[in-house]
Amino acid sequence: MSIEEATWPHKFSKEQLDKWKKEYGRVLMTTISSQSYVYRGLTNAEFEKLREEERQFIANLEQNNVSQDDISQQTITNSMKAVVLKCLLYPEDYAEKLSSDLAGVLEVLQPAILEASGFPNEVPEVQTL
Repeated sequence: MSIEEATWPHKFSKEQLDKWKKEYGRVLMTTISSQSYVYRGLTNAEFEKLREEERQFIANLEQNNVSQDDISQQTITNSMKAVVLKCLLYPEDYAEKLSSDLAGVLEVLQPAILEASGFPNEVPEVQTL
């Protein structure tokens, strides 16, 4: 269902939606446990910047002699948060509510945002030419 087809009112206005669309193009919404989340895709430049930040994050953990297992876990969680916080448009105060939100929200939003950014959920069909 598109945002336009969704029943209004949302806590964001139609004017806000128009502003987001003008700035980001395609805007999507999903509902998780009766909470609406509005997001956009990640640009290539943003993706590269997040990758560089992730490399720095890993380097800092390695300097602090964190185990490889802990580095892997912390990197996955940090990466999910970074993608969601970069692309989530609503709720606007999600960064503040992140620690008290349902645990699975990041697990749902991050792959949805990556798919909206052009990353496939499944391996695309390969054809021999």
